[in-house]
Amino acid sequence: MGAAFKRPFYIRSAEWYSVYRFGVFAAIRDAKNKKAESIALIGVRPAMEAKRTCMEFPAIMEDLLFSCKGKYAPFHEHGKENISWSSLCELRVEIGMLESVLLTLSKSGFTPLVISCSEHDQKKAKAIISKHNEMAKKDQLAQAGTCWATAKDCFSQTLENDPTPPKTVMWRMLVLIVILLTLWVMTITWMVSLKYSQIALTKSRAQEDNAEACLSKSEAANVHKHEMFEGLMHELKQSLKIEESQRQQITAEAEQIAVKEAFQRLEESHQIIAERTLQLHQCKATAIRLEDLQSNFTSGNDFMERFAACSESICQQSKSWTGCHAVLRHLQLCPSDHDLSQPTPCQGWTPHLRLCQETVSVIMLVFVGAILICLALILIWMILVKCSAVTLGSVWNG
Repeated sequence: MGAAFKRPFYIRSAEWYSVYRFGVFAAIRDAKNKKAESIALIGVRPAMEAKRTCMEFPAIMEDLLFSCKGKYAPFHEHGKENISWSSLCELRVEIGMLESVLLTLSKSGFTPLVISCSEHDQKKAKAIISKHNEMAKKDQLAQAGTCWATAKDCFSQTLENDPTPPKTVMWRMLVLIVILLTLWVMTITWMVSLKYSQIALTKSRAQEDNAEACLSKSEAANVHKHEMFEGLMHELKQSLKIEESQRQQITAEAEQIAVKEAFQRLEESHQIIAERTLQLHQCKATAIRLEDLQSNFTSGNDFMERFAACSESICQQSKSWTGCHAVLRHLQLCPSDHDLSQPTPCQGWTPHLRLCQETVSVIMLVFVGAILICLALILIWMILVKCSAVTLGSVWNG
């Protein structure tokens, strides 16, 4: 994007332009009344800084064209043509060319009329025109006229009978008033926004304080909950430790009872063996071994049954603690869920076998005991028979 568009100044809106145009039209009429056949309208081209003078010459030429086409003065008066358009010519020249141009036009039969000149060139232009008119008067040539005007020429002179012009407000004053109003509105807006910002800041601070209070309360509640949770965890650990110690004690007591019972049965078996040794002097070693095997077998079966019962109860109690149950399964003290989920061929008979387990075990013990007693009696009988045969042989030989 280029520079912002600036609207050009409209020369005809200036208050002095209408007075200036009337003076130019009057000068053209006056030259015609002085028997001028052709009139040359000359404009002294100003510097670019003289914007109004640069615009007034083309504007006055355009107004002359409109006046001629519309049959207005000075071209037409009382319905008759007074000045023809072809009797006029216009040109703009530099201030240094003005003297030669005036001389050439005067010799060519034109009446020169300088209608545009800036204030910076007026002094020099007046001297050139005065010099030209003195020479033209001697040579009987057409003299040059002037018809330029400035703002001072139009508005500097006022008489007592002149009406007081209406007071007009200059655009600069309007701009100043608009700027002041804008500054006032901006100040009021800034003050209001500052007030509301202070209110908003106070509210935000109050909200922050409330949030901090709520946060501190929530933190205190969280700390309290954490402490309660830690206390519960500590109590739970203590209860677990107590339960674990109780279980260990129960297990140790059960093991001690089982060991005591085993020792009692071993003692009973030793007593039985001692009694049998009195009768079986020669087969002492064999009898002792058989009795030891019987007692060990019986006590081992009883111990295995008690160990199986204890391990089953431990597995049932450890299911409520996942870690403990997993450790027991890793030690193969408890069957895994996969083993329990797979049915066995005798799974349907297990409840019935458990009901008659004690009866079957008693029958089996009685049966085994009867067999062992029979074997013992047979051995005793064989020993007695052999001993009697040896005795008889010795007697017979003696």
